[in-house]
Amino acid sequence: MILKQTQAMILCHIIGVLLLANVGCQACPSGCTCRGTTADCYGKLPRMSQFQQQTKDISIHDVETNEIPENTFADLNNRNMINLYNMKIGKIKYGAFKNIENINGINLYSSTIGTIETNAFTGIRNLSILSIYSTNITTIEPYAFNHISDLGRFAIYLLKVDIIKTQAFAYFNRLNLFTMYSSVLNIIQNNTFYKFQNIKRITFYVNTIGEIQCNTLDILKNLIGSDVQYYNNRVTCDCTFYWFIEVITVDSGRFSTDTGNVCNAPQKYKGEDLLNAAMEVNIKCSGQKQICPSVTDLEVEEKRDTDNNASTGDNAGSSADTDGLSMPQLFLMTSLLVVKFL
Repeated sequence: MILKQTQAMILCHIIGVLLLANVGCQACPSGCTCRGTTADCYGKLPRMSQFQQQTKDISIHDVETNEIPENTFADLNNRNMINLYNMKIGKIKYGAFKNIENINGINLYSSTIGTIETNAFTGIRNLSILSIYSTNITTIEPYAFNHISDLGRFAIYLLKVDIIKTQAFAYFNRLNLFTMYSSVLNIIQNNTFYKFQNIKRITFYVNTIGEIQCNTLDILKNLIGSDVQYYNNRVTCDCTFYWFIEVITVDSGRFSTDTGNVCNAPQKYKGEDLLNAAMEVNIKCSGQKQICPSVTDLEVEEKRDTDNNASTGDNAGSSADTDGLSMPQLFLMTSLLVVKFL
């Protein structure tokens, strides 16, 4: 009898402590500081599920990681702004940013990224802005940005990118603005921009481009109902660019309003207006005509690490250990052990 009374008293005490803890503590992932509607996370990727719904603005910075795993930012909705900056990332994995909607913006900036994998950003809709800027990227894989719709603005600028692969940007629909500017792009492969529909405005300007392959800028120019503008770009005017020289030679009118585009290399043409250089390059490279691949869906393997599937899915918040538990949860676990012992 005395034992049961003691247990009851302990349980009442525990409940009181938990109630007080819930009143005084806001759930906040380890490594983050949460105040009101904002959270600041330093040095590690948080578990997004641990943020309360009242947390609307989340900043994550100074993180060095081999990868942002699958599902890290999946199914986010009804937040205001997600900012990621000063990051060193080996890979943004398949499905890291997927099924995201009704967020004011996602900004990734001042970072270094190795690879943005296939479907890293997919199923994203109803955002005011999705932007990546002031960042170095080695590779953007096919379908890295896939099924993006109902955006105010998709902006890529101040980037250095080694290679943007075929169909890296695919199935974009209902955007007010798609823009790429002030970037150094070493290689843009053929058919990079695939299945774009209902894009009100497309701008591509002040970029330095090493090699740009066929069915890229000319495909965008053919979009019905889109205002497409290219200006003040610097491109390599050698025979790898012959396909585009052919396009503007046959139908220069489509590009007549695109001013300030010049050759950046080779030295012979450096600084020369692109349209003026077109005829000479056209004659020089006439025997080296390139055949453009047909514009069809790629057979892209879903990039999942089958050996580490469990860890990639759950790595999103790093772990389910006590590191991420809130104070009330720790109190409850400890208390249950005490009661069991009694």
